[in-house]
Amino acid sequence: MILAATIQEWVDKIGNYELEVDSPAEQRDANFDINRFLSPEGQVKLYEGTHPIDSPEPTAARERFLRFLGRKFQNITWEANRNNKTVELAAFLQDDEEDGVKLYDAAIDEENESRAFRRAVFFRLLKLFPGNKWESRIVLWIGGPSSSGKTYAAKGVLEKMDREILQKTDQPGGNYIVSVDGSFERETSQMRQMVLQFALASGYKGIEDLHEHSKKLGVKNYIKNAALEDERLSLVIPDTFVREPTDVYRDCKTFAKKGVAQAFAEVKAEKGFEDRFQTSVKKMGDSRAWNSKKFTEEKIKMNNRNIGCESKVYQGNYFKFGLIGTKVFKRFFKSFSRNKLTLTVTNDLIYLVKKDGLWKECKYEDNLEDKKEGIDFIRMPARVYNYWRDNNINEPLEVWYNTKGKEIKNLTQQLITYKTNDKYSESYSFFNLLRTNRWYKSQNDLEKEKRHLCGQIAVNDEIMAYLETEIQGNAVADELLIKKLSQCKLLQSTLKDKLAALDGKGEIRERATQFLPYLNSYLDIPKEVKHELLGQTVPGAMSATSLVANDGFHGEFIAPQLEDEFCRVHYVELTSDPSSQAMFVQEKIEDGIELSAVRESMGNDPVSLMESSLAMAASLLLALDESPSSKHKLSIYGSDPMLINYLWTALIVLGEKSPSRKFNKDAIEVLGFFSVAEQMKSSSKFSPQSLHETVFKDHEAFVDMKVRHLECLLKLKANPEELLSKTLVEATDQVASINKN
Repeated sequence: MILAATIQEWVDKIGNYELEVDSPAEQRDANFDINRFLSPEGQVKLYEGTHPIDSPEPTAARERFLRFLGRKFQNITWEANRNNKTVELAAFLQDDEEDGVKLYDAAIDEENESRAFRRAVFFRLLKLFPGNKWESRIVLWIGGPSSSGKTYAAKGVLEKMDREILQKTDQPGGNYIVSVDGSFERETSQMRQMVLQFALASGYKGIEDLHEHSKKLGVKNYIKNAALEDERLSLVIPDTFVREPTDVYRDCKTFAKKGVAQAFAEVKAEKGFEDRFQTSVKKMGDSRAWNSKKFTEEKIKMNNRNIGCESKVYQGNYFKFGLIGTKVFKRFFKSFSRNKLTLTVTNDLIYLVKKDGLWKECKYEDNLEDKKEGIDFIRMPARVYNYWRDNNINEPLEVWYNTKGKEIKNLTQQLITYKTNDKYSESYSFFNLLRTNRWYKSQNDLEKEKRHLCGQIAVNDEIMAYLETEIQGNAVADELLIKKLSQCKLLQSTLKDKLAALDGKGEIRERATQFLPYLNSYLDIPKEVKHELLGQTVPGAMSATSLVANDGFHGEFIAPQLEDEFCRVHYVELTSDPSSQAMFVQEKIEDGIELSAVRESMGNDPVSLMESSLAMAASLLLALDESPSSKHKLSIYGSDPMLINYLWTALIVLGEKSPSRKFNKDAIEVLGFFSVAEQMKSSSKFSPQSLHETVFKDHEAFVDMKVRHLECLLKLKANPEELLSKTLVEATDQVASINKN
């Protein structure tokens, strides 16, 4: 029941917008003194058309409307059968004693002409951006369809401009920004919010035509003009550009005459996902339009700016107009503007609905009314969902996102890029379009892969930095977790190698990692001491980092890049003689790597020589980016015919059996005391006495196992993302488990 005392409380607050409740500290500290934040010239523009300053502001129309609401809805009750319905303002305010709509219109008129209202909206639109002052104030246009996230994008765009683009002075104190956003005047209006609260408390989800009856709240243009008069203030202007083009043109010219630096940011879809963008925009528009939670009489209060809905119909048919209007303005801006700076904000928001127990991408026609977020549907950047899906994370999506995914900045932060458009003119842009269209399509897949890889690398770096911090500060972090982090760092280097190759830098950049087949350990030593090896084992060898869960199984390994002026000694564990280790030495040469066997370490029995030669052969093949061929031959040479025979045969066997490194004997060039002809019965068949037909065929199961190891490493070398992501997920879960306990 609405009491008389409650109504009087509302009346007493007319014109008092209680800004201290939700305003920043610098405004509260200044006691909202408009003279501190806006020049006299700006105040003239702000208060244009308001009530005279030399007399108290009238409040009669607003008071009468509030008392009307209190009387008409004195015994207001929430009715569940109205929950999915909107109501027209005239029907809601229908009354036998007074014309409710007429009272509302008069109250809105009076409030719009109130100096207190103008001042309140100005302060709510005024924000201090921290840091040193910019050399020039700016006007930032932000274009895109309605509900596409322009207001949200503004902060990220300003941060990027401040960090990477804008020139700054040495003067501290920050930069004041005024956002010309109509949503703030709607939620600041006491009269609009009060009638909306009564409708919600009656059980309706909103008032269908409330926006039409509140259009006289045209404060944002007064605030824009006021801010323009004060050289301390910059502007952010979110716009769909569906308004009269001459108005936009006039604004641009006005800003230019004032010497204001202008920039334009466009909120747009991720390339190839325009339908998803339209769907997400519609769902966002619908969600902010109508109330979805129970709102009761007890929640009604003056200055309630967190009602949860705007009661402003989302007009989906205007979506394409917003797209087209934004593109037209962008073209105009690049031709007209002196600065020509354009930024792109990629909106990759995705809505997912639960169907048959699985999360599936929301369709445009899916109705989310009466659906609960987090249970029936969820929303997140598509990067987050793709990461969860592509890495086969076992946790439920909604759980993983709320506990881990939200904290990964590279998956959740805004995607913002910019161009200076220095050479742009109208004719140039047309020429450029014709000139580039022919080859653009062929570049598309490459650019897409590069973008994906850049994103993956950034996410991995962020997660690894988190893991490193957690491990260093945790006494119970075990050795396996530390090993996993080491493995991740090495795998991450392979991704960076891959990106460098895509950027065309692969030929001039040394690989940061090396994949090693079935080795026990390695040691990097100065080149000048390699001859001291001979038959002795060098102490202090380092274990290679295993790429498999079972550390007792030596199959796939990875090691960091070999530094200049060093060579790498590889130690091969021999199954035929577990007490001994074969060794070979790797060195960098101008066009690749060179492997040299330490003959004395390899034994003389056939099985030991076979195992050693398979390790060397696999290492050679892993160092190549493609199979050897008759045009690009792999060379082996030496003075030991037996060892050359084993290495040649090992290469041929791997070339026969490896699906990823297919080649024949014509791809191997042998220099030294070795005759290929003696190993062959014919051009395509081996001699019965050859190592191929005796030693290697007699141990075919062992050879096949080594081929599988080689294939696994070749696959990892080509696509290390899968293993890296899997390992990061495991390590993150392990850290979370340690912290929990």
